[in-house]
Amino acid sequence: MAQGMNWGIFSLLAVVVLVLGAFAAFFVFLAKRAAAVSTTADHQSLAIPLSHPMGEGQGEGNHQSPIPAR
Repeated sequence: MAQGMNWGIFSLLAVVVLVLGAFAAFFVFLAKRAAAVSTTADHQSLAIPLSHPMGEGQGEGNHQSPIPAR
């Protein structure tokens, strides 16, 4: 009976370790993806040029957004 309880404890411990490992791997994946998106966004400037109506303080009327629509 003690041997069966030990197997049960070790089985549950293995499940807990696997779930925590998957959880940590998911956050590593998110960190890598965020870094990749960040480096991609660094290459695309979202700054408003001075020749744009919003850059001169006249952005009250109809104008196109400097951020492209998806």
